[in-house]
Amino acid sequence: MDRQPISEQLDVELHCPYWPETFAQDYLRLGYWGNHTFASMLATQASQRPTHTALVDGELRLSYAELDRRVGLLADGLKNKGLVPGDVVIVQLPNQAAFVELSFALFRAGVIPVFALPAHREHELLQFCRRTEAKAYFHVPGTPASTMRSWPTACSARCRA
Repeated sequence: MDRQPISEQLDVELHCPYWPETFAQDYLRLGYWGNHTFASMLATQASQRPTHTALVDGELRLSYAELDRRVGLLADGLKNKGLVPGDVVIVQLPNQAAFVELSFALFRAGVIPVFALPAHREHELLQFCRRTEAKAYFHVPGTPASTMRSWPTACSARCRA
């Protein structure tokens, strides 16, 4: 099934499932849903609990304030590399601090991550790239995908690596 490129469909309905308005109102009223984003939740925690531990990765321990600061710097760096809200990127990182920091930075920058499993190889990654017109691919250097023979032009990332 051929889909219209994501760049031609950048409205909320594309990225969010449709919920009947009565359901949405009820869920908001009952507190099941909130008007929060991941980016705003991190900022709230950083302001309310700046010194509390937010992230532990081996010896690395980050407070909410430090995580928020690092995410802000990374989000600015993504924008400086040319990523804009609505751009799609592929993220193939292990469950480590870098994954959390990058994910929150992408959310803050309005960039849409497509999360690939570490087990995904060239075939799956090329499909993700073709279907999403991804602008960048974030991965651990030396992974099989970093040596792809046929990386599509759409993924000749402005921020590759």
